[in-house]
Amino acid sequence: MVEELAVLLHNRVDPSVWDGVLALTQALEQHRAILYKDRLARLVMEANNLDSVTLVDETMGIIYGQVEALLSQMQIRLDYDCLNHQRVAEILTVFLFHPNDLDEQALAAIGQGDDGVETLTEVLAVYLNEEPVALIEAVVEVGEDVIPVIELVLQQNLSYQDEAVEGVQETVALMNRHQDLVGQNVTLGMEALKEGTAVSTAFEELVQQHREQLQNVPDDQLGDQLLSLALLARVDHIALKEEIMHFVEALRDDPIAIQRVYKRLIPRIDQLRSLIHEPT
Repeated sequence: MVEELAVLLHNRVDPSVWDGVLALTQALEQHRAILYKDRLARLVMEANNLDSVTLVDETMGIIYGQVEALLSQMQIRLDYDCLNHQRVAEILTVFLFHPNDLDEQALAAIGQGDDGVETLTEVLAVYLNEEPVALIEAVVEVGEDVIPVIELVLQQNLSYQDEAVEGVQETVALMNRHQDLVGQNVTLGMEALKEGTAVSTAFEELVQQHREQLQNVPDDQLGDQLLSLALLARVDHIALKEEIMHFVEALRDDPIAIQRVYKRLIPRIDQLRSLIHEPT
């Protein structure tokens, strides 16, 4: 649906508008907020009867309607007039609260606000690398349960970095970097980490746990999904390609599909190679 919108909006809007649309839809995808897509589908069908201004207004209205519904569930209200589309998308991504090397700083920031609005502003400022004063007008309302929940999640995230578990911090940082490269959908490895799966869980065990999902993902996503699980398992970087391709061949019968996965996997491993933890 987003691809169809791209065709419709091409040369009809400023590139920054399209970039904002894309960023917002990717952020909503990560939250699995997809109800708005039905309305976008209907809009696409009517697009030829609309002028550019109306098309853009309708598109943004639908997308922000979904953003508003999502934030309402979180008991958070923002003033969108104070934020551009990219910034709203970044805030939505923060609200996923995946394990992050800034979590300790964000947890410390929780004690710096006098109320929910100030506290959430302080936390956002950490992740967005922004001064709190630049965000304070954007955060309008925060439910009383929001900050305690965020605090609990951050504490849980930090528990993954227990010094007793060798290499956990490196693994979390690498998984975050990989997630950034993947973009839209949260990887199976990141989901497993969020749900409490231990770092260094055997790769084969992780694959078996997610076998049905891996069998159903498109070929062009299979490599990244397996790579995310391999990173969580702390598969030695030298063996990454061989270990992952072993399971690719177990999950796919078609040689062409296997080759397609391989061609996408190798560049991705190369992108991460400089960050991959090497045993000393």
